[in-house]
Amino acid sequence: MKRVASSTEELREPVSVTSEKVAKMSVKKMINEVDNVVDEALDALVRTNPGVNIIENHRVIVRSDLENVKDKVAILCGGGSGHEPAFAGYVGKGCLSAAVAGSVFASPPPKSILAGLLTLAKLNPSGILVIVINYTGDRVNFGLAVERARALTDVRFETFTVADDTALTSADKTAGKRGLSGAQMVLKIAGAMAEQGKSLDEILDMLSTKVAPHLGTIGLSLGPCILPGRTAPSFILDDDEMELGLGVHGEAGVKRIKVASAKESVRTMLSHMTNAKSATHLALKNGDYVAVLLNNLGAISNLEMGVLAHEVVSQLEDNHKVSVRRFYSGVFFTSLEMPGFSISVLKLTSSDIVGFLDAETTCGGWSGQAHPRKLEGKRPKLADPILDLKDNTAQGPESDKFGHEALLKAVTFACEAIMSCEEQLNIMDSGSGDSDCGSTLKRGAEAILRAVKKSTDVTSRPSVLFNLVSSVAETDMGGTSGAMYSLLFEGAAVLIEGSSDVNANIAGKAFKAGLDAVMKYGRAQPGDRTMLDALCPAVTSYISTLASGGEALKALEEATCAAEEGAKATLNMKASAGRASYVDTSELRHPDPGAHAVGIIMRAVFEGFKIKAHEMGVK
Repeated sequence: MKRVASSTEELREPVSVTSEKVAKMSVKKMINEVDNVVDEALDALVRTNPGVNIIENHRVIVRSDLENVKDKVAILCGGGSGHEPAFAGYVGKGCLSAAVAGSVFASPPPKSILAGLLTLAKLNPSGILVIVINYTGDRVNFGLAVERARALTDVRFETFTVADDTALTSADKTAGKRGLSGAQMVLKIAGAMAEQGKSLDEILDMLSTKVAPHLGTIGLSLGPCILPGRTAPSFILDDDEMELGLGVHGEAGVKRIKVASAKESVRTMLSHMTNAKSATHLALKNGDYVAVLLNNLGAISNLEMGVLAHEVVSQLEDNHKVSVRRFYSGVFFTSLEMPGFSISVLKLTSSDIVGFLDAETTCGGWSGQAHPRKLEGKRPKLADPILDLKDNTAQGPESDKFGHEALLKAVTFACEAIMSCEEQLNIMDSGSGDSDCGSTLKRGAEAILRAVKKSTDVTSRPSVLFNLVSSVAETDMGGTSGAMYSLLFEGAAVLIEGSSDVNANIAGKAFKAGLDAVMKYGRAQPGDRTMLDALCPAVTSYISTLASGGEALKALEEATCAAEEGAKATLNMKASAGRASYVDTSELRHPDPGAHAVGIIMRAVFEGFKIKAHEMGVK
C-alpha cells in the first residue's frame, strides 16, 4: 500500500507528500477555523434540534427531556468527530441519553465523558450503560471515566464494547476487531430496550448473547478523506484501486483490489465477510433472517447507493440464501468525505430484535426525520457537573533547589524537542495511523510549555507537574496517545503524592506505577510495537541502575539509551496493538512513532538534567 512517506530521505523532505496524485485531490473545506469545527457543528445541532442540549464546557450532547431517564437505564456513547451523524445524532428518545464528541477522529477526553456520566447519574437512573466503539483510545478513555464515576456515585455503571469488523483474517491482534457501522444497530436496540424499561442486565444479555456474536461489518472505499486543516490524505490509492476492509478513521484496510463494478465489489465484500477461513467471519446459513445496514461513508451519491442497495439485497438473498427482513440505507457512520461504504449484517436470532429496531425514536441519525422547531431563542446549557467536584489533589513532597531547576530545564527541553519533530513524527505515522502523532504531541507540548512559563513554581513539586501533564494530555492532546500519557503521569503523580520525600528511587517507582496503569487499560505489552517498547526498557533500566548503586544521572542516561534502542527495534516488530495492527506489515516502514517520541522526550530530559547538574555541581 502506498503511503505519503516511504524512506529516510522523505523524513528530511516532508514536501514529498505533495505528489501529483495528492495535488489532484481537493482539500477545500466549507469551514471557518479548523479548531472550531466540532464546537460549531454541535452548537448548530443544539440550536436546530429542541430534543437535545449540551453540557457547559464539554462536547457532551444530552436529551433535553432527561427527566424521562429517571428509573430507566441511561445509555451513553461517543467517539471522535467526523463520523456524523454519529454520535450526537443518535441522542433522543429510544436511543442514546448522551453522546460525547472528541476532536476529529480522536477519542473524547475522560473529563468530558465523566461530565456526561455524572449528569446522567444525577437523575438516579436504574443504571448507566456505556457503549464503547472498539478503538484503543476510546476503550481507555471511556474506561477511565467509568472508573472515576464509580468512585463518585452509587449508580451502577456497565460497559459494552462493539467490535463488528469482519475484515481481519487472523485473531492475533491485541487491539481486536474494530467497531464499525454495525454499532448503530447496537445503539438502536439498546436504546429501545431502555425506553421500554428493560433492566441493565436484560440489555447486556441481549447485546452480548443475541446481537454482538451475530453482527458483522465490512467496508470498502474508492479513496481516502482529508482531515480539516490537512493538505494530504492518510493514504493514497491509484486510479484503478479500491481499499477493502478499512476502518472509519481512514486507516488502511486488509487488501487493495482493482476497481470493479458494484456487483463485483459487493460480491467480494460479502465473500470476505462470510469466509469460514477468516477468524472474524460472520457465519450465514440458508434460511437465516437478517437485518442489513448499508452505510454511506460520506461521498457516495444517492444514485450509487441505490445500485449498491440492489446488489446487497439481491446477493444476500440469491447467493447466500438468507431472508433480509429489515434493510436500512443511508448516512449512519461517516468518515468525513470518504467515497466509500460499509455493509453491516445482523442475524435476527430473536424475534424481539426486530421489535427493538422498529421501535420509535426521535433521534435524527436513525430516523432521518426533521425536528419541528419554534423560534424560542437560545436555551441555556446544562451545568457542568465537574465544577461541583472539590479539588482534593494532594501537593506531594517538594523538590530541592536542584530538582526544581533541573525539572524546569528538562520539561522545557522536552517540549521544544517534540515541537521541532512534529513533521517527522507525522510522516512516521502516515503508514499506520492518522498521520497526526507529531501534531498531537505538539499540541500537548505547547500547552505544557505555556503553563510552565506562566508559573515556574509548578516544577517545585513533581506531583503537581505530573498532574498538569496528565491533564494536558487528556484535554489538549486527546486521542489514544493523550490517554496513554495521561495514565502514565497520573499514575506517577499518585505514587509521589503518597510519598514523604522525592528522590531518584521514588521517581523510578512512580513511573513504574504509571507504566502499569498504561498496560492495564491499553492492553498492550512490550513487543506489540507501541510506545511501551521504549517506555518499558527505559523504566526497567533506570530502576536497575539505581538498584546496583549507580548515580541518578547515569541511570537517566542509560534509561534514555534503552528507550532509543527500544524505539529502533520496533521497525522489525509485528504490530499487535493500536491502529498499526490493522495494517499490513509491508506498510510499517518506520519505527513506531509513539516509541520514537518517547526516545526524543527522554533524550531532551536527560540533556536538561545534565546541563543543570554541570552548572550546580551535582552528580
